[in-house]
Amino acid sequence: MPSSPRPSTTDRVGYLLKRAQGSLNTAMSAALAGHGVTLPQCAVLVALEEEPGLSNADLARRAFVTP
Repeated sequence: MPSSPRPSTTDRVGYLLKRAQGSLNTAMSAALAGHGVTLPQCAVLVALEEEPGLSNADLARRAFVTP
């Protein structure tokens, strides 16, 4: 039984999602920079709005940075 050909890199869902995430992060960073806010800072503010009282470690996890 012949094996089916592997999809090209650009046809793989994970690859496309990663590219979309990169584009979104770039656009969000540019938009937030106009307000003097970084993407991690925005993530922390959103997390605090949703769950006031989160610990510093929890906030770092939400912002994908080290505590």
